[in-house]
Amino acid sequence: AFGLRINHSHNGGTSSFWERLSLYVPNKSQLKPVLLNLTMRRSVWQQSVCADTGSTQRTVAIGNAIHHGYTDLVLVANNTEAVQEEKMIAGNCPEKKWSSDHTLLYDGVKYVIPKGLKFLWLND
Repeated sequence: AFGLRINHSHNGGTSSFWERLSLYVPNKSQLKPVLLNLTMRRSVWQQSVCADTGSTQRTVAIGNAIHHGYTDLVLVANNTEAVQEEKMIAGNCPEKKWSSDHTLLYDGVKYVIPKGLKFLWLND
């Protein structure tokens, strides 16, 4: 397989950045998409406000199990989110941090991305 990463950024009152990953495998004379538009990194921030601010950075590792001839993918996320409605301290928002992991299984056509993981915005 090979991967394609697409980045997007927006700067303004509310600024954001995201990076999405798609994976493809050769299939005869074409490329077959097996993973599409999985958000790997995202950041959202507002100037001078501790609301709707956070970031996620994900990594993908090869799992141990195989489904339909493809190895599972293990997705590990490190998340940071501003504590809502808190006041800034020395120009920084109080934050909470947590990690999560998910295993993506191949269903015979593509890797299934559980709902809420594909685009990963704060309200997703």
